[in-house]
Amino acid sequence: MKGRTGTMRSKKRTAISRRRLWLFRIAAMVLAPILFLSCIEVGLRLLGHGYSPSAILVSKGQCRDNVRFAWRFFPPYLARVGEPFLFPKDKDEGTYRVFVLGASAAAGIPDPAYGFGRILKVMLRQAYPGTNFEIINTAITATNSHVVVEMARDCARYDPDLFIVYLGNNEVVGPYGPSSVFTERAASLPLIQVSKWCKATRFGQLLTAAAGKLAQRKDLPIQWEGMAMFLDRQVRADDPALRRVYRQFRANLEGIQSAALKSGAKVAFCTVGCNLRDCPPFASQHRADLKTEELQRWQRSYEQGMACEQAEQWAEAAAHFEAARQIDGSFAELHFRLAKCHWALGEFKEAKSGFIKARDLDTLRFRPDAQINEMLRQVASGREQHGVYLVDAAGAFASNSPQGCPGAEHFLEHVHLTFAGNYLLAKTIFEKLKEALPADVVGNGPAGTATLPSEADCARSLAYTAWDHYSVTADLLASFLRQPPFTGQAYHDTWVRQVERVLAQQQAALTPQVIEDARQQYEDAIGRMPNDWQLRFNYGRFLSAALGDARGAVSQFQTVAEHVPHHFRAHVGLGAELLTLGLYEQSIAHNLQAIAIMPTRAAAHNNLAAAYLQLGRLDQAEEHLLQTLRWRPDDLSAYDVLADVYVRQERTEEAVSLCRRALQFAPNSAAMHCKLGIILGIQGNRDEAMEQIRQAARLDPNSPEVRKVLDALRLK
Repeated sequence: MKGRTGTMRSKKRTAISRRRLWLFRIAAMVLAPILFLSCIEVGLRLLGHGYSPSAILVSKGQCRDNVRFAWRFFPPYLARVGEPFLFPKDKDEGTYRVFVLGASAAAGIPDPAYGFGRILKVMLRQAYPGTNFEIINTAITATNSHVVVEMARDCARYDPDLFIVYLGNNEVVGPYGPSSVFTERAASLPLIQVSKWCKATRFGQLLTAAAGKLAQRKDLPIQWEGMAMFLDRQVRADDPALRRVYRQFRANLEGIQSAALKSGAKVAFCTVGCNLRDCPPFASQHRADLKTEELQRWQRSYEQGMACEQAEQWAEAAAHFEAARQIDGSFAELHFRLAKCHWALGEFKEAKSGFIKARDLDTLRFRPDAQINEMLRQVASGREQHGVYLVDAAGAFASNSPQGCPGAEHFLEHVHLTFAGNYLLAKTIFEKLKEALPADVVGNGPAGTATLPSEADCARSLAYTAWDHYSVTADLLASFLRQPPFTGQAYHDTWVRQVERVLAQQQAALTPQVIEDARQQYEDAIGRMPNDWQLRFNYGRFLSAALGDARGAVSQFQTVAEHVPHHFRAHVGLGAELLTLGLYEQSIAHNLQAIAIMPTRAAAHNNLAAAYLQLGRLDQAEEHLLQTLRWRPDDLSAYDVLADVYVRQERTEEAVSLCRRALQFAPNSAAMHCKLGIILGIQGNRDEAMEQIRQAARLDPNSPEVRKVLDALRLK
């Protein structure tokens, strides 16, 4: 018996040992890689490799934006940054904290100082003077819901009371979208989430950087080119990828909602408006199965319609366009032209339907289509009792536009808002917030009877002056309308001429008295809100550009830099003004601070190069000119100055090579052809030098400098 029992126990122990052995093996297979990767991660953090993936950084009890947050979703040289923000980690008593989430339209582009969040704060402050409203705008240009959901999760850690979400313009073109130039397309949301998680780790960042260098993706832009980067990334309305976009957008909205509610905050989702009436489609495509004979008939009808439209024969034009539509109704521009005919004929219902159809068929999808707003409504509708509110901004824009078709009265171009548009959006949100604000906040003001500040009142409070109105129009023309894809739109020349006329009128109206009034408006606004650094930053720009007051600008930028030390734009502004004043060492110090915060800021490198040149420090000037060209490779002025540096150092071969490289970006630059000719002349290569100077003369026959160089070469 003993022997048999001992044998049984021995077998049992053997069985247990084998089971434990396999468990140990499995655990080792799983845990060993985790432990190994964890050690690598810790080591990389200790070595200072990589960057924090958090949207908010905390230092000395203050929370601030992380300028490298977007590196997780974009190549660093393409990543955008939002406006700086700074707020106390521990919320003071009597403070109501609001986070604004979204992309460029939510940020207030082209000038965030006049975005709807800023206007909303003016309204809330007047209605509820006993409450301190913190409006923290986290919006970043070119982002979409895949980015914003991570932003929301980070913001949820800092005691929010409310999230305002104005989002939906970039779902197709932003990171992970089917038209994105920033990331590889991902087929499913789980894959996107894994990718985002990996890039949040230092090891993942290391692998991403290494893979980027090895892959050398030729489809990536070499620098930020705005909307022009997407010209070859068109997506048809019947593309199956759009269904995935809508599903992922809804899932991300639900993620934002979950983050807000778990933090104890409420959330207001806004439907998104766009310019229907005054912004033609950016690109159009025929249906894929259109036969050659059908295309020819379509083209004849379309051209006949355009001829009648040009002659303002609206009924005849509409008939021809309708005939084309019967052949192929998938061409977005056709619907826009047909809608304009209906509008001219007073057939406004048909016109509105056509404008909407043109937007939804636009194959460069920079505007939110009907499904985007439908997703927003589905997520937010009927959930007020849970703290979720729907703000129908798109409906408000329609209700306050001619015949329900939003246009130039509220939109600068396709989606970015005029001051009037931002005011209307803020007002619409304010009306909804009266339902969402807690009793202790409502009790701090006579909101029921208080008069909402007018648009003019808000403009005075935020110092939106005649000068700033002119600056916004100038930016619209230079940064948008004169750039692709706007240059390819129907009626583009007419649109540009209209804006040019408006700009000329605004410029003519900027009399010395108007400029003085603008200066006084800034002084008054700062007197009321001395700690508003956005006011001071814009005042510094105004003093520099409108009055040439470099010392006054330095004073304002200095105050901004003291209160918001990580505001790299303030340091760049300081560096530029100090350079103007001849204070080169001080200029260098502030520009070095700027690139310590934002290494990719080309303007700071350019300022440093200019300062070092003035001090005769050519090697350091060369270093920063090369950095300027790294981050802004089409900067002709940097090529020009660097070529001069090489000539001064007797490195003429490098100077010639540099000029040829510049001409790849700007083959019609008379100045660069002239520069190349001069350097070739220095080398003794007279024939090619003459050829380059003659080319410069052909491109700019009235240039006295080119003529002078040409005459000098002929005399040799």
